[in-house]
Amino acid sequence: MDRIHGCLFIFPQFYYKGDIMPTHDNWRWCRKCQGLAFAGNSTGACPAGGPHDFTGSNNYSLGYTVDAEGAWVAVPNVIGHTKAEADNILRNAGLYPTFTGTNLNGHVNHQSPGVGTLVTPGTLVTCHLL
Repeated sequence: MDRIHGCLFIFPQFYYKGDIMPTHDNWRWCRKCQGLAFAGNSTGACPAGGPHDFTGSNNYSLGYTVDAEGAWVAVPNVIGHTKAEADNILRNAGLYPTFTGTNLNGHVNHQSPGVGTLVTPGTLVTCHLL
């Protein structure tokens, strides 16, 4: 079977080479712009104006393929965690954390890229501590 690179499949149980394809869920259909948008951390800005409207939408899972460079990683939620906890969670996901803020003993109140964003392993995740 030929590999398909960079394609997204909107079906939660797509089988690939005999294994369950990895998926990323919590994508919703917007009634205003008629597109899929990630609903995991906010409704986001809709191209049709204002926030997306997910009223009546199902929860869609987007499948993704693994290429020769490695799998995509969904950025885990570290908001509310201490610096040590966030560092451990992000490094275990294959990501590189960096921390900003004046209280390095505080808790993470913002992270970028945001929760659920698909990135390649080794991506830098900036966490702001309060």
